[in-house]
Amino acid sequence: MLIVGYHVAKTGGTTVMHHIQNHLGPEAYFGYGQHPASERFFSGRPLWEELTQEERAPVKFVFGHHVNDYILAGLSGDKPALFTVLRDPFTHFVSQYKYHLSVIRGEGRHVGAREYFKEWQENRVSGELCKFFTHLYPEADAPVSEEKIIHILKQFRFLCATEKLTEHSAPISVELGIPPVEGRHRVSTNKADLEGLTPEEVYERCPLDYKMHKAVLDGAGPDGTTGPLAYDDAAFQDSLKRLSGSFTKAEQIRMAYERLVHFFRHNDLMEAAQLHLALAKRNHPRYAPVIRSTPIPTRQRMKFAVARSEKEKAAVYMRHKYPAMARACYEKAIALHDGYIDAYVGLAYVLQHQGLTEKAREAAEHALTLDEGNVGVRRFLQQHAS
Repeated sequence: MLIVGYHVAKTGGTTVMHHIQNHLGPEAYFGYGQHPASERFFSGRPLWEELTQEERAPVKFVFGHHVNDYILAGLSGDKPALFTVLRDPFTHFVSQYKYHLSVIRGEGRHVGAREYFKEWQENRVSGELCKFFTHLYPEADAPVSEEKIIHILKQFRFLCATEKLTEHSAPISVELGIPPVEGRHRVSTNKADLEGLTPEEVYERCPLDYKMHKAVLDGAGPDGTTGPLAYDDAAFQDSLKRLSGSFTKAEQIRMAYERLVHFFRHNDLMEAAQLHLALAKRNHPRYAPVIRSTPIPTRQRMKFAVARSEKEKAAVYMRHKYPAMARACYEKAIALHDGYIDAYVGLAYVLQHQGLTEKAREAAEHALTLDEGNVGVRRFLQQHAS
């Protein structure tokens, strides 16, 4: 059996990931999605879609934020089983908000809880599941509905609730022959002002998410899920038949790179990706979607977006051992956005690499004045303490 897990962000997925890796080894785990795919692209490793059957053989657990029904198209012979974790919508929102704050703090930005909640999509998790697994529903183009999300979730062999992760993940542990999940990994201790936002407000925005989470919380257990979300293997096998052979391997690879291009464009990574291919002298046809993509013109982007693009290019230059070029990009990023803490940290490492210890410390200490609790800055200062 190959377990294929959709990682709903901030539900305990990192705990599951580390548990699998610790007990089965890294070769048994494959991180799937745009972030892992981006990391594999820049480090010169193949994407999941590019792996041969032999290269996939050791993998027992595929997991990530962008796992979708397309991945099932070529897995019918691997006896795939779907897995996900759901969480109470209010605590899920709070955790996601804290994480968002930690990310944008490194960019010198902040957003209030209520402003962030304005952008919180109605039935966010149910919507994501209906989007990524829409072909598990006979009418794939049907909008999000209770009927559709129930039909989809009933095809997940393993359903867990964050609040009972150890108990609910027991069937997975038995299947893989490993101990049950214990504790939580990387739980945030950060405080956040919710500006009076109540659980009821979140539940009202996400009634389907609330209902699905409660169904898992009440129905999942050591013997699988009971109740309205009880596993329906017949429905899943029908979905596998519909998906099987729907795409050739070449089409799957092309679509994977097209999704990656979309990710690059929306995360200011496009210029860095093209720079990486140029420096690595890679021009294989599979990279065509990246090579041919036109970056968004600088004049049409916010100043911070340009700064972030420069920071990402700096990382590429360092990977290819061009510290002078990396330094120039970091300095340009800082000139565009003086509060860009992550750029100061990157610059500090480049300066240290160039033997400019005092300047490196100055860059790190300036970043510390922008955010006293920044982990990256403190790590640098500890590693290079005089």
